[in-house]
Amino acid sequence: MTDSTPKKKAVTPPSTPTARAALPQSRTATLDELTAHAAPADEALSKLLALGLDDDQRLAWGRAIDSDVVLTAATAFAHGAYSALESLTEAQRDEVVGANLATVDLLVHACAALQARKSVWDRQSAEGDVSRSERRTAARKAMRDGIALRDRVYTGLRNVTPTNERDTLDAAVGTAVDAAALSRGMLGLATALRKRHAHADAAERKALDSLQLTLARAEALEAGAAEVKRTDDFVTGAVTATRVTQRELDLDDGTVVHLVGVVYRALRDSTATLATLVVPPLGELSRFFDRARPAPKPAAPSPPVA
Repeated sequence: MTDSTPKKKAVTPPSTPTARAALPQSRTATLDELTAHAAPADEALSKLLALGLDDDQRLAWGRAIDSDVVLTAATAFAHGAYSALESLTEAQRDEVVGANLATVDLLVHACAALQARKSVWDRQSAEGDVSRSERRTAARKAMRDGIALRDRVYTGLRNVTPTNERDTLDAAVGTAVDAAALSRGMLGLATALRKRHAHADAAERKALDSLQLTLARAEALEAGAAEVKRTDDFVTGAVTATRVTQRELDLDDGTVVHLVGVVYRALRDSTATLATLVVPPLGELSRFFDRARPAPKPAAPSPPVA
C-alpha cells in the first residue's frame, strides 16, 4: 500500500561557502582573520562599484575621519556583515539587492590595503632618523624571521606535495644566501601554497587549513618577503623611504567608507522583506550614512481663549 501522506518540504539551511576560514563568534574578528575568511577580490565587481564614486567624494570622506577610526569601525562592520549574510539561506541572500558576500570581501581587501598604507605612513617619520646600524639590525631580524617562517611553511607544504613535484617546490624556494634570494624564495613558496589551495577540493582545503597551511600563511610569506626586501634596501641605500602622502591615505579612507555604505544600505533596505536580518552597527561611520530626518512641523497655534 502506497503512503499518501503529504511530505513536508525540506527547509534549506543557511549555506556558508566551505572554503572560507571560520570567524570567531564570541568577539570581533581581527582584520587578519577577516582577510583569511575573504575570497579573492572580484575585480569586475570592484570596477562596477567604483562607478558610483569619484576622487572628490573619497577625499571628502577621508579628510573627515582618521584612518585608525575607519579601520576599527569598518572591521567590526565587515564581521557583522559576513555574519548577517552567512546566516541566510541562498534564497534569502538572493533577496538582498546591491550587495553580496563578494562585496564584503572587497570591503575587507580595501581595509587591508588601507592598513598597509597606514603602516608605511606611520613608519616614515621614524625611519627618516634611523641610523645605519639600526637599519642593519632591522635587516638581520627580517632575514631571521623570514627564514624561520619560510622553513616552517616549506616543511609543512613539502609533506603534502607529491614526490614527483617536490623538485619544483625546492627550486621555487631556493636558498637564503642573501636578502634578494630569500625574498624570491618566500614569494615562490607563497605561490606554491596558493596553487596547492587552488587545485584542492573542499575537503583537501579544510585539511590544509588544519595543518596551518592557510592562504593567510601565503599572505604572511608575501608580507615577510616585502619586509626582507624593504629593510635590505635601506641598508644598501637603494631607497631612502617608501613615501605615502596624506592624499593617498584619504583616498583609501574614502574607498573603505564607500564600500561600507554599499553593504550597509543593501542590508538596511532588505530588512523590509527579511525580518530576521540583523544589520550590523556602523560605529563611528554612522554619521556618513544616517538618513536625514525631516524637520518637525511647527505646532498648530492654540485657539484663542474665549
